[in-house]
Amino acid sequence: MRCATLVALVGTVAKGMQMTALKPGTREVLEIEKNEKKHTRHDSDTDTKKFTWDVNRFPLEHASTSLPPVMMFAHGCSMTTAGIYLLRMMLTAHGVWPAETGNGELMKSLEADRTKEDFQRDMGNFGQEFKYVEEVEDTGELHTKFEVVNQWAKTMNMTLVFKNEYRMTYDEDPKDDDHIKLMLYLQSVGTKAFFYKRWNYLDVFHCMVEDFCDTAEFDDTYGGLVDEDGKDVKCKGFRGRGTEQTPSKAEEKEKMHIKVKLNVDNLLTHLDYQDERDKDHQQYLKDHGFDVMRHTVSAEHLLAFESSEDDIEYSARAWSRVLGHIGVEPSDHIIKKTMKKWGTFDPPKKHSESFHNVDEIKAALKGTKYEEMLRS
Repeated sequence: MRCATLVALVGTVAKGMQMTALKPGTREVLEIEKNEKKHTRHDSDTDTKKFTWDVNRFPLEHASTSLPPVMMFAHGCSMTTAGIYLLRMMLTAHGVWPAETGNGELMKSLEADRTKEDFQRDMGNFGQEFKYVEEVEDTGELHTKFEVVNQWAKTMNMTLVFKNEYRMTYDEDPKDDDHIKLMLYLQSVGTKAFFYKRWNYLDVFHCMVEDFCDTAEFDDTYGGLVDEDGKDVKCKGFRGRGTEQTPSKAEEKEKMHIKVKLNVDNLLTHLDYQDERDKDHQQYLKDHGFDVMRHTVSAEHLLAFESSEDDIEYSARAWSRVLGHIGVEPSDHIIKKTMKKWGTFDPPKKHSESFHNVDEIKAALKGTKYEEMLRS
């Protein structure tokens, strides 16, 4: 089963906000379309809500406050897709317009894309700015590509808001200093960075097995997919990152009977490794001058409100800290209004519903610091 790819970024605006008037038609707004008020939160990183461009639904009459770039530093399977979309909504509601550069994967696009056609396909509104696209195409260095995109965003009075990963910025080859130059440039322009993590490593592993089992980077020592009888199931790439294929009803039904079976022999080793990787992310940013130790936040904290009204205040405080760090004066009213606009989801599944060998997992975790991560 393949989840539908999100084809545009979110930029809804809180109605009735006080902003400076601007000539209509100079900004494009993303509108989130929800067919139902209640959604099911998938365990995978990407959410299945549909996002589409609609430049006429909202009168384009508001000015934007341009800020230095905003970098959400994270690793895979951390619900970064939901996090970056909601961050964009929060910023827009506070009068800061995120530049539209594709699907939030700005760094991946700048790393992977090589031709004008690539940038036009992958980088949203920026991809239609042919002058700037040609400048990016002409340079081979990552930091100069980013500089061009940032200059474009500034001329549009918008702000670059993007995800970045440790593996996208760390290069083991000391002769290749392109990533070091990038981090120096990000520092020089006052980039605001925060580390966004997923606290529950068991959910991370579930995502890794289910979503990446058909990729070259998949590590089968974490576990695999099995049917209800515990028999191995051939991986079909249940998420299919990078595709726009919508899962069929048959595929949806098939997935209901498939669970992840974790390799408990390696489980504690993998949990310790994941814990160290989070520390590596923080240390890497600290080494490059970013005060991230005080600016680390979990997906579970920011998104707790989705499934529990009791956690609205809890999430609102987390968003207030993130926005304040970025340089925005947070409004509790606007934050809560944006969360309401975002909508609600079913609570995360119990791990007995998503892991085939939950009893083995429970036994392996007993007495360890990871025991509290099990939702039984």
